[in-house]
Amino acid sequence: MSQIQKNLCGHVVIAGFGKNGSRAAGELLKGGLDPALLVVIDCKEEACESARGLGAAVVQGDASSNELLEAVHIGRASRLIVSAGRDDTGILIVLTARALAPQLPISVAIRTQDNEDIARHAGANRVINPVAVTGRMLAEA
Repeated sequence: MSQIQKNLCGHVVIAGFGKNGSRAAGELLKGGLDPALLVVIDCKEEACESARGLGAAVVQGDASSNELLEAVHIGRASRLIVSAGRDDTGILIVLTARALAPQLPISVAIRTQDNEDIARHAGANRVINPVAVTGRMLAEA
């Protein structure tokens, strides 16, 4: 990891590698992102193993930790994708990352409509509500 850390710049950090985070990683890789530019943070070993299988650099731990975000050089990342599975955790990760990297583009998945504005105020540039997106797509189908 220390060798990887030395070279991290312009990388994409994904905080949370569940359904949405892993799909986002898949889309990035399908779009041509070099797996060496993908850093995944997740608390669960199973999720970390899955990310390693894609060739990503992986850190097992809490993405709301200043130390962990500094270790993955969040200030040198090209963007952060947050898919924590819980709105409160996602918002805390956004707040922490925004404090460390004021210019970083941050996207966050938020499940409850009431929390969308809170996520924006926390510093997210893009707030995606998977339930709302699915509803719109079904209505248009």
